[in-house]
Amino acid sequence: MDERNDRVAVTSGALRTAMCRRLDGDWQFLAVAAGYEPAVEIAMRALASEEIDKGPDASDPIVRHITDRVEAIAALDSRLLVSLARTWPLPAEVEGYAWWDRAWIAALRHVAASGVITPSQARIGNLTWEASMLWDPPRVDEVSWRELKQSSSKAYQVGLPRLARAKLREPRITAADLRDADPWLLRLLRGRTDRLDADARALLDELTVAALESGDDASILLETACAVSDTAARARYSDMVAAALATASTPNSLTCCCFILLGNGWQLP
Repeated sequence: MDERNDRVAVTSGALRTAMCRRLDGDWQFLAVAAGYEPAVEIAMRALASEEIDKGPDASDPIVRHITDRVEAIAALDSRLLVSLARTWPLPAEVEGYAWWDRAWIAALRHVAASGVITPSQARIGNLTWEASMLWDPPRVDEVSWRELKQSSSKAYQVGLPRLARAKLREPRITAADLRDADPWLLRLLRGRTDRLDADARALLDELTVAALESGDDASILLETACAVSDTAARARYSDMVAAALATASTPNSLTCCCFILLGNGWQLP
């Protein structure tokens, strides 16, 4: 399981306020992650075994959005999700039931380290791929940032969590390496962001700010930037996301940014 990044925990009051300003549609999941109690209660109730068992035909809309609720609870406090998962049937007991597949697939990376489920228990049906991303060794011993950057194919993205466990050839990642690279290559640096040199870190900050300002998906940039930046920079990112939420009609790609900035250990897949 990937290590938690506890350096991120700088969340402005403005961001938490913005996350709780609405409870309709996809906004409710931000409110859950920010700890707004009425939204948290609904999410926890919706993820109880008896609610998931109702399936997609249930008249109560509380059973919908299972994946979103799992991610929101994990962003609030992964221990709450672990407690829920301990009450769930194991995947083998509900194999082929789409709503349980959704719940376990979303939860797996957040609860795997707790021991609530073992690799062998997770290698069932539709969960097999997610389990392989978490536990299987990479298909290659070594991976090169520069070779992947130059590749015309982005096929590596499909198995990136697993590939990221391979040895990284480059001892240092420079600004030249980072410039014009696929941002998702940064996933290779989780747990080894110290390989970014000073110029690369400065460029990463610029790229993160630019993505937040433009409305592009900044999540992987932000996750990596938060791991290497100081308190002031992380607070600046937080304020930028809060400002964007204040005028947004829907949270869209900002949701993952919010989850990252809460600093509770939530990480992208």
